[in-house]
Amino acid sequence: MWKLGWEIEINFVNISFLSHSLVFISILTRHHTNLEKNHYIISYTLAKQHKKPPTSLHKSDLDGFID
Repeated sequence: MWKLGWEIEINFVNISFLSHSLVFISILTRHHTNLEKNHYIISYTLAKQHKKPPTSLHKSDLDGFID
């Protein structure tokens, strides 16, 4: 049986909604395979970037995702 675990780590604290500058969030993935237990662990890290990454999300894309 395959088991899939998800871990979400948020590496930013404050996003200023008064600022006119755009905040871009990059998604970094890490994939680990444990052959003995036969399962995958995939983790996503959302990290605030100073420059626009190739694939990006605007802060409004996270509405409803972060309380």
